[in-house]
Amino acid sequence: MSEVQRIKCGKVNCYLVYEGDTAILIDTGTKRYLKTVIEACKPYRISLIVLTHTHYDHAENTADLSEILKAPIAMHRDDMNLIESNNNQALSAEGFMGRIILAASLMGFSKTKTMVMAGLLRIRFG
Repeated sequence: MSEVQRIKCGKVNCYLVYEGDTAILIDTGTKRYLKTVIEACKPYRISLIVLTHTHYDHAENTADLSEILKAPIAMHRDDMNLIESNNNQALSAEGFMGRIILAASLMGFSKTKTMVMAGLLRIRFG
């Protein structure tokens, strides 16, 4: 039976779904938590990285982790245009706090890595 381990990355969580020494990593967090995610993944052979969506706080480490862990990446094809830049998503904000959140959401991904995406993936548990 598969188990789920939460990786706390500030206000965002990543997850490992594992059975034995094989795991799937769900989301990758921000650069600030790259070492945290790597440490959590060390006991496992990561067979796949799944992105729930491509906002930077869930996906900023994806290219680095894919390279380090030698794992392919899966995401919904409708989010693929956001890999190039989060600016490809129409966003709006109202009020001071909304503008702060919008500014954070518009941060782009690292230009030094290119991510290769696997398109739509369906995972069945149980």
